Amino acid sequence: RQRQMCIRDSYKREKCKYDFIVVSDNEELLKIYELMYSCNSHWLTAEKPDLHKIRKEFTVLYAKDICCIYCPQNTSTAFSLLPWETEIQKIELRDTNALQIIENLMYLTLVPEDGILTLHGAAVAKDDKAFILSAGTTAGKSTLAAFLWLRGYEYITDDEIYISQKTLCIEPVFKKLSLRPGGYGILREVLENPLSEMHYVESGTIRRYLLPIEQKTRYAHYKINAVIFLEGYGSQTPYLKKLNTYSGFQKLLKGQLSAVDDKQIPAKYKTLAQLSDKTYEMRYSDLWTAETYLEHLQT
Repeated sequence: RQRQMCIRDSYKREKCKYDFIVVSDNEELLKIYELMYSCNSHWLTAEKPDLHKIRKEFTVLYAKDICCIYCPQNTSTAFSLLPWETEIQKIELRDTNALQIIENLMYLTLVPEDGILTLHGAAVAKDDKAFILSAGTTAGKSTLAAFLWLRGYEYITDDEIYISQKTLCIEPVFKKLSLRPGGYGILREVLENPLSEMHYVESGTIRRYLLPIEQKTRYAHYKINAVIFLEGYGSQTPYLKKLNTYSGFQKLLKGQLSAVDDKQIPAKYKTLAQLSDKTYEMRYSDLWTAETYLEHLQT
């Protein structure tokens, strides 16, 4: 008996060379995926989907190369077909789960269009002036971005920042802002009823609170006012200091999100050098202190 399955494509990665398609009969996985990435749905009836056919059809539909992954229900195996591959790859889930595999493959296939530099971080704005918040995973950048959004800042993006090498501005690409339980707990401590309309999703070890942010931005691009490297949330000695050009360049170099082709290195380095004059390091004792520091940078 053939099963009814659903194809769901990820949020549109408008500044990237590849979009992403997920095929599954696992309703729970697809529901969580849809909440996290705001995707469209296409139904099919098949015992096992033909990923080559799906990739071909959606490549024509979107005029863009497609990454495919098939996640059957009640199995410990997933299957992927990436744009540069001709054979379907088998992925054993083992200690992880399908949603984590999808996220891992999304980062693997994060290849920006020419003329775009990608950085790892969150970005918020006041008017058309943007602040990049850079920090490692679980270091608090999403929590601070959520706090600033609740305090009236505009949310631009989280995790994936796209910067035009021509204009040195952020090109908005919407990705839902999600918080880990620890970050959500911090917000609840400092604000009353901050996120009553949020969604909570859970899949294996992945637990996220999704903020109810609309999928739109006010401007086509945002001038970068400052790149702030977050250090030591909860520090008893908070400070905001301007980094010299060399230190800023080194930190930006480590913060690139995608691999750089050898031919693109000179142009990428030039962009990083231009940004390095806007870099700061910040230690903050609480979220209110961080907001005060950002207000200082706007003057």
